[in-house]
Amino acid sequence: MVGGLKIVEVKKGHEAEFERLFAELRSEMQAHEPGCMLYSLLKSRTKPGAYIVHEQYQNQAALDAHQKSEHGARYFPQMRAILARIDVEYFDGVVD
Repeated sequence: MVGGLKIVEVKKGHEAEFERLFAELRSEMQAHEPGCMLYSLLKSRTKPGAYIVHEQYQNQAALDAHQKSEHGARYFPQMRAILARIDVEYFDGVVD
């Protein structure tokens, strides 16, 4: 298993757009990425515009497929354009 955590800060006023884009991307992933086990979005209760993206894939090949997907090529640039900041870290699974 491979997992990732992205700590995201969305530009003020773009939160609803980011959430919509995430939901659309996730829908595409559910239809076309069988190796994705989890792709969730958490919104901070205390910091406006702060989110965590939590993702899990069956293996590195599934993560690679996600990063090179056609739907990713459509959505990733739109999402990045409204981010003020993003910190990304990937992890290897230890216990399933």
